[in-house]
Amino acid sequence: AQERLAFEDNRLVPLLYGEQNAHLHKIEDAYDVEITSRGNEIVISGASTAIQNARQILEGLWGKLKQGQTLEPQAVDAAIRFLNEHREKSSNGGGPHRRHDDAPAPALDRDEVAILT
Repeated sequence: AQERLAFEDNRLVPLLYGEQNAHLHKIEDAYDVEITSRGNEIVISGASTAIQNARQILEGLWGKLKQGQTLEPQAVDAAIRFLNEHREKSSNGGGPHRRHDDAPAPALDRDEVAILT
């Protein structure tokens, strides 16, 4: 499967991708996907669930950049770890510590990230 994403603010795109696409490579390794970038567009290829996970990470990181935050490699690692832990809790019923506010992250405005088909 494949999914295309386009990021609207070209000034922030290099920060999202990381130096020599380091952030994209971390996401590829974490979810066994292939991410191809061309300008402000990326194509994520892999299994459907893996693509969904990678997209969620990218959208979350994009949201941080739009808020003026910087993206260090540790922030990418933390986002991946957080999503993985959240998914594990969701898949096993949340365990005894599940909070009522555990909900999927809100979707970003389509003005910020476009999902191309």
